[in-house]
Amino acid sequence: YLVGSVLEPENKGLSPIWGPYGFFNWHYLLYLLIIPVGLISYFLFKKLSEDKTVLIEEEQMEPAEEALKNLKILEEKTAEWDWNKLYTSLSYICRRYMERKANIPAVETTTSELIPLIKKKGLSLFFPLTRQFPEWDLIKFADAESTNEQFDKDIALVRTVIDRTEKEGESDVPL
Repeated sequence: YLVGSVLEPENKGLSPIWGPYGFFNWHYLLYLLIIPVGLISYFLFKKLSEDKTVLIEEEQMEPAEEALKNLKILEEKTAEWDWNKLYTSLSYICRRYMERKANIPAVETTTSELIPLIKKKGLSLFFPLTRQFPEWDLIKFADAESTNEQFDKDIALVRTVIDRTEKEGESDVPL
């Protein structure tokens, strides 16, 4: 059984296995440059776009001390942040304080779940905050607007609630 060649007589024999560029192909160089540059730029972009958390969460600090320190940080960010971020942080500071002070799951619950929980536990010192939570939710989730005066009043309210709660805690009256 014989097999005939399809090549012309002058093309018979050994032919090179590399393409017309030889062993070096400019596509390889392009791949060697694009892949590392792409990976480096991806990781740099990812690192730079991470939202830096500025609030402090330390279990060693007293709840009031942590909340007041975070309120001070939040006041410094008023000029830089939009209302959504400001009120999200303010709400988180309040909820974290309530959670640590009264041992209720305030951070994980929604406002509609938190208000009945506070009423059920009889935490009357937190009632002024529960009246503000729905307004803050509108600013956080529905992009409602606020003013600097209103934000200052809200921070003052939070400070007042913290001060009252701490005074009640010192006289051993249950929250």
